[in-house]
Amino acid sequence: DALELAEGECEPLPDPPPTDNLITPWSKSYGGDIERSLGTGEGYTSLELSNDGRLLLASTGTNAVLKATEAGDVVWARTLAQPSRPDFARLDPLHAVPMLDTGILVSTNQGVLVNLTQNGEVEWGAQLESDHDGEGHWAAARVGDAIWLGGNHRLLASTERQAWLVGLEPDGSVA
Repeated sequence: DALELAEGECEPLPDPPPTDNLITPWSKSYGGDIERSLGTGEGYTSLELSNDGRLLLASTGTNAVLKATEAGDVVWARTLAQPSRPDFARLDPLHAVPMLDTGILVSTNQGVLVNLTQNGEVEWGAQLESDHDGEGHWAAARVGDAIWLGGNHRLLASTERQAWLVGLEPDGSVA
């Protein structure tokens, strides 16, 4: 559709409505030492709103998925491990995305997907396999009743990078 942009001065913003609510800022710190051996050594954290109204934080820096109240109180914190795979002994969670069935899908830097319950218990895990070499960059989002994972990676023995996109059903199967 055609779009026209208005020209000239804008009207001033209206005064905000009166309120007696007070904003009380706060901050809290979670976790201990940060262990990183990949890339620049910086961690990555994502923040999502869970189905129960609490906050989901996934952090590669602390290797943890954390659920907290809006007041900053920790409901639970989980680290993800694969004891049978020494190369991925600790997984780096990139995103914790709430699912429609109230589960929480966690994508990790190592291409592993983990589905957690609202209480943080592991329901299932799966490995995404590709011809990538090293780490890529991931993004995850819930759109309707599907989960979309996207990212980029470098091809084996090449400097070329390619983008990828995977759609998942609510049960974690590939759409």
